[in-house]
Amino acid sequence: MSENYSSTSPSPTPEITSNPKKFSGSNAQSDLSSLTITCHRLNGNIFLEWSQSVKVFLLGRERLGYVTSEIKKPVVTDTGFAKWMRENGQVMTWHLNSMTLSISKNFLLYTTATEIWSTVCETYSSTNNIAELYHVEDKKASLKQGTMLVTLYYNTLTALWQQLDLYAQHDWANLRDATLISKLSLNEGFFNFSKA
Repeated sequence: MSENYSSTSPSPTPEITSNPKKFSGSNAQSDLSSLTITCHRLNGNIFLEWSQSVKVFLLGRERLGYVTSEIKKPVVTDTGFAKWMRENGQVMTWHLNSMTLSISKNFLLYTTATEIWSTVCETYSSTNNIAELYHVEDKKASLKQGTMLVTLYYNTLTALWQQLDLYAQHDWANLRDATLISKLSLNEGFFNFSKA
């Protein structure tokens, strides 16, 4: 049995695209305002994970400059002012939507994404990440394979190693030292995994 296809022009089908500028509608960016930009919602305890994932998202959207102050607010008479206002508002919305309600309400009256970012960094980042390092080291030390599948155990241990790498931020004097420490950490990780 053959299917009958109409020879008339097909009904318009919306184009599927990953390009946010190609959304239909008068303002393509407004469709992205409720976008969940990270699974790490800022709740007061996971600043480093939140900030890293927000930076990666903004970098991918070419908006990181709104939080690093590289994209400056133009004067009102500048032809780029309306674009800056729209994009700054979008970054602010993404920030607020990536926080818990109890945290985001504190930033509703801020006027720039840079102000929100700076204040969040001052408020929620830990000096030298000591508390986070201790917490992750403690979890790593108490982790046992037990009845876990070896792949689940390995993935859990790997996630803890990655968190330690993220929290332990060092300014190395030279690349040789950084490489040596990286090799030592890798060996330690192998020994931890082998003990299971």
